[in-house]
Parts: sequence; structure tokens; C-alpha cells
Amino acid sequence: MVSPDKPGGTFDADVNALHRDLLIGTARRLLDFAGLLASGEIAALPKKRVAELLKKGFESGRLDHTKNKPLCDKVKANVPTPRIDE
Repeated sequence: MVSPDKPGGTFDADVNALHRDLLIGTARRLLDFAGLLASGEIAALPKKRVAELLKKGFESGRLDHTKNKPLCDKVKANVPTPRIDE
């Protein structure tokens, strides 16, 4: 069973909107589900590519730079400052 009412708590608002709580029910079903997830292929990303993706996320506003300023600074993201219309 899936609960669609709880947003996730990540730094990515779009991912948070996709978050779902899975109500598995039994330990056996949880283990079966964990096995299914573990059988998936893991693809490594080079450090440089991860930095590029993080920078793009901060600069586009998909990642909230205020929640992880040290990481934003480390990838040298150029976050636009809000304009105050006078």
C-alpha cells in the first residue's frame, strides 16, 4: 500500500513531490522488497559529473542553496539573488 500524502524531506522539491511512504506490512514482505531493490544495477558517477549536477541544481533553484550552503559554495554555484522591485 502507498501513502501519497507525505512529501519527502530532501533538498530537491521535485523529488519531494514524488515521495511516497510504502506500507509493506510484514517483515517477510520488507525483505522481499529490499531484495528487489538490491538486485538493481548501481551506476557510478564520476566526482566531476556529480559536482556539475549539484551546481546546475543550485543554480536552477531545484536544490535549495540555503539548506546546504557549504556544498553550494564547494561546487561554486552562482545562485541568482532575488530582485527587489522598487
